[in-house]
Amino acid sequence: MFTTIKKHFTTLFLRDLRDKAGGTIFSVEFYKKDGSYRKMKARFGVAKDLKGKGMRYDPLDHGLINVWDMDKKGYRMVTVDQIEQLKIKGTTYKFGA
Repeated sequence: MFTTIKKHFTTLFLRDLRDKAGGTIFSVEFYKKDGSYRKMKARFGVAKDLKGKGMRYDPLDHGLINVWDMDKKGYRMVTVDQIEQLKIKGTTYKFGA
């Protein structure tokens, strides 16, 4: 199943998806800051290697999502506006203009 999400709804959609996804592994395709295209297997909500109370802000308020990169075993920030596709729980979401 494919669903196209308009870019200006992306932050609200991702906030809801992050809250519902829990520790589900998903794939995300996006453009990095340097312009290169990246495909990543990731998870929301990983608490590994955290010290203290965690972040003092919600990354989505700043146009970012914080994920755990399953291949590189580390936290990554993905710019919401640069996401092209996200696959989670059998559904593919394409982010259009």
